[in-house]
Amino acid sequence: MTFGVLQKMKDHFWPTGKVNVPETRSSHLSPSEIDLVKQRLRANSDAAMARQRERGKTVNPRIAAARANGANV
Repeated sequence: MTFGVLQKMKDHFWPTGKVNVPETRSSHLSPSEIDLVKQRLRANSDAAMARQRERGKTVNPRIAAARANGANV
């Protein structure tokens, strides 16, 4: 009986770190949501590259070639 009480006190005062968080939505995205995320990422990447060009920064030629071939680098 004492062990059970001590175990409950231990769990209360020193939690294990495991937290049960209810999942609010599915972890899987629909194809349209994936396309939307890709469009946003590409737009943000293009905007960032334009800002870098304005500042006079150059891109490594291999990275520029990979981006031109459609790689998401």
